[in-house]
Amino acid sequence: MKRFERLYCAVLSAHKAAVFVIISVLTVLSLWGIRGLGVDADFTALLDPSDKTVKTYKQVLGNFTGTDAFVLFIDGNETVSEQALQQFPARLQSLKDVAHVQVIPTENPSSGNTPDTSKAVLIQVKPIFKPTVFSQSRRLSKAIRSLAGQFDFPVGITGSYQVLIESADAANRDMFRAGLVTLVGILVLLLLVFNLPWVVVVWMAVTLCIGLCWTLGLVRLTMGQLNLLTATLPAVMLGLGVDFSLHTIYAFHEKAAQLSSVVSGQQQETRTVFLTYVFSKIYKPLLIGALTTMAAFLSLCFAGSEGLRQMGLMGAFGIGCTFIVATGLLPILLTAVPVKTLANIRQLPGERFNRIVNISSKSRLITIIVLILVAGGWGSARVKFNSDQNKLAEQTLPAYALQNKLQDQWGISPVPIAFVCPDTQTEEAKLAFLQSLPESPFDLMESFLLAQQQNDDPDRFVGEDGTHLILAYPKDNAFKPAVFKRIASVVEQCEKQFPGDGNLVTGSPFLNAALNQTIKADLLHCSLLAVLFVCAFVFYCFRTVSRTFLAMLPVILGTLLMVGFMGYMKIDFTIMTIVIVPLIIGAGIDDGVHLLSRWYIENKNVHQALRSVATPIIGTTLTSMIGFGSLMLSANPGFRQLGLVVMAGLGFCLLISLFILPQMLNLFEGVRAQ
Repeated sequence: MKRFERLYCAVLSAHKAAVFVIISVLTVLSLWGIRGLGVDADFTALLDPSDKTVKTYKQVLGNFTGTDAFVLFIDGNETVSEQALQQFPARLQSLKDVAHVQVIPTENPSSGNTPDTSKAVLIQVKPIFKPTVFSQSRRLSKAIRSLAGQFDFPVGITGSYQVLIESADAANRDMFRAGLVTLVGILVLLLLVFNLPWVVVVWMAVTLCIGLCWTLGLVRLTMGQLNLLTATLPAVMLGLGVDFSLHTIYAFHEKAAQLSSVVSGQQQETRTVFLTYVFSKIYKPLLIGALTTMAAFLSLCFAGSEGLRQMGLMGAFGIGCTFIVATGLLPILLTAVPVKTLANIRQLPGERFNRIVNISSKSRLITIIVLILVAGGWGSARVKFNSDQNKLAEQTLPAYALQNKLQDQWGISPVPIAFVCPDTQTEEAKLAFLQSLPESPFDLMESFLLAQQQNDDPDRFVGEDGTHLILAYPKDNAFKPAVFKRIASVVEQCEKQFPGDGNLVTGSPFLNAALNQTIKADLLHCSLLAVLFVCAFVFYCFRTVSRTFLAMLPVILGTLLMVGFMGYMKIDFTIMTIVIVPLIIGAGIDDGVHLLSRWYIENKNVHQALRSVATPIIGTTLTSMIGFGSLMLSANPGFRQLGLVVMAGLGFCLLISLFILPQMLNLFEGVRAQ
């Protein structure tokens, strides 16, 4: 390690221009590459393409046109003429990329307390393209609104196409807002609270933005778009990436305090002295922190969900990028800052933390740990996995609000279940089966035979391979676990009665169920892998079981308290919060690693170690908390829960690192500072 540190310092000292050129070229390429980067709200992007449910869904979607639709709601009133209502569907049919337009009966609202709906009109607009083709979806949505404006209709739009459009737009807004708030929050914290010189903060911000650009550039190059899980990457990378920069800055401050009398003529010598000192003090713990955080992200690559695998790969690459820039570019930039400016950086008084070390007794320490175990365990027992996607949806979106209105007032869900039949005889028998069910979960149905009876176009229910399609619309939100359970029961009966090739069942609710099942299995699997990977890296670096245990102690107790916090706050694990445990394991360990490493460098002097690292580890934890806390400003409830819980978990890890780990160092090593 020391040989590598010396080589790294020599390269940065002698080849500063080459480092600048390489980093600049990579940054320009990354900025060019991230043009058009956005969030793909398609749930199929989160699942393994080889998953049977995904393959069935895509097969049916490719075989039939119009399995999903835009659903238009026109709140008829006295100003809307009957003639206009009759002309509007025909005009919709003439729009580009529209396969079929159908007026849905609304004569019998399900609730007697609903307003007069005698003139209300529901219209299905079925495009010729898939819901995941966002560019065409947006164009058609705008065309529908424009046409409605010509008729002066107060139209609302929902359905799979519109929900995906609005969800993607909302995720893009949340991503941009969280990234901006994180960056501004970090700068304000460091300037106003920690009183860092503005030039130092500017250089740090530059390195953070470069690392983020590299990360997003690779996302664009390899993945094309972000998904609903990786949409948090900008805020996460800024919040976690600042750790490397802050530790570097405070290491420069330590050496600058010793060299504040150096004259300008010795600047080149000073640069080498700075780099040598900084890397000898912090490079090892920084590298450990980077590798453990990357390992925690990489544990997600072993998940069954494609979305989690992308999150793991991109998160690990992002941490690697920020580490390289923080240890490669930032030290060069800081050597150009006047020594006195660096020497005047203020630190938090470490003596306050040392008082805790002096007054805490062994019995009190044991009592505190026992209380943490009991409180965390009690709360953790309350946490379960929640598969109700409806609670993660942004209900204020117009498409969601209208969808809920349709379900409440008419008992119609615009998300159909698709039953595929090999021939007309099977379709007739399957229709009879579905219509004869007692307390059927379905209300409205569409099919080849029903279209013939209604003098409609039946050919749109015939696939390219000659199979027939039945679309059954649930009475209630099919994403709710209780509703989906009833639908799944009906589907199971149907599959038993109609076995054989050509009989398929699919729909968005089945994708959601498969995603929840996959991620639920990934929760324990990825968390255990994260623990194993992180422990392996820490043990490799510290080489003893006792020090590995001490380094892991804050993150173990902090994670337990975090999950307990979820239980007390009634927050369950979901498809959005599944990454919480691996994230905390990877990010929360940094504080303990830095304290343990500095304690060893300072000849096992806990007081001196705390004086040296208390300020940077508090600063890095607070900036990381800002990064995750910015997600609490998101409109998406899943993002808000993720931000709140990880922010609490980081806080718990910090407190344990400052107030429990020092006592454990004395207890295990039998050395008390003088």
